[in-house]
Amino acid sequence: MNNTIIAVAVIVVVVLGAFVAFQFGIFPTSVSGATGQAVFAVTDSAANLSSISSIQMTIQSVEVHSTDQGWVVVSNTPKIVDLLALNATSSNELLADVQLNATTYQQIRLNISQVIVVDSNGTHVAKLPSGELKIVANLVVNPNSTSTALFDFIAGDSLILTGNGQYIFAPVVHVQTTKNANVSIDSQNNVHITGGRTDTDEQVGMDINGNVGVNLGIPTNANVTIDVNGNIRIGLGSGQNPTTRTFSISETSYSITPNQITVNQGDTVQITITNNAGGYYPSQHNFYIQGYNGGTGTINPGQSATITFVASQKGTFTFTCTIDGHASLGMIGTLTVS
Repeated sequence: MNNTIIAVAVIVVVVLGAFVAFQFGIFPTSVSGATGQAVFAVTDSAANLSSISSIQMTIQSVEVHSTDQGWVVVSNTPKIVDLLALNATSSNELLADVQLNATTYQQIRLNISQVIVVDSNGTHVAKLPSGELKIVANLVVNPNSTSTALFDFIAGDSLILTGNGQYIFAPVVHVQTTKNANVSIDSQNNVHITGGRTDTDEQVGMDINGNVGVNLGIPTNANVTIDVNGNIRIGLGSGQNPTTRTFSISETSYSITPNQITVNQGDTVQITITNNAGGYYPSQHNFYIQGYNGGTGTINPGQSATITFVASQKGTFTFTCTIDGHASLGMIGTLTVS
């Protein structure tokens, strides 16, 4: 009798555990052989561009990335979406509807090949800082269920008009991923999403260097130009060449010298970092600037590495060595962009 009660209790615990795991997405990194439906859609719910009649964006392909599978192509069929038309109809337009291996994907990549802007003066091809919109976002695909990724492009913040009438399109996107959702797709490829549990709900932007992340983007009131080399610059007049600032940094165990760098917004910054660690067991180091997605790989003792970027965002940004707690030992400094 006691053995029967114990067996029943074990079965109940297992069943309840499986139910909770399904609801909350608590699965191993990958469920071997299992697949789930993944639906990708695009919309624009916040456009306010009275002088623009059309923004046609060509999404060349969609990919997802997981630690166990690497990059997986979701769709390589080009898709042209008119952001202002989506806004006018409050539509979520289908990008892809596929079966993916059941796992957690940590990144989603939209490859944008072209953006065409139509205004009262005609048709213009907008300049893209980068055609690769790579977003860090958790897309949890559970077996035999539906997950969604909705990309809400905020056209009013993405489209920048330069002083000489050229357009720049630096995507600002509200990303929302949902697991165990209820999804229907009508005959016009409009996607309707209800229910489910949200895993990612954040806004990301692209800066003039093509970096993508939270709090990144091009300020809508900035003096933005495209220089004589076709590069996007902030704070420069039309036709001016950018200022290049060069710095040399020495890393030892455990310090960064100098530990303060100041530049102007719009400057091209070139930093050469040398690992001068000594002693019996010289340490490996690296160098990363938070907020700029810029940094090096591992720098071995006696070796150097150089990074180059445009100081597009004003503010104070921390740079560190991220290896083995070196920052807490003193390997930390600040980049000030004024």
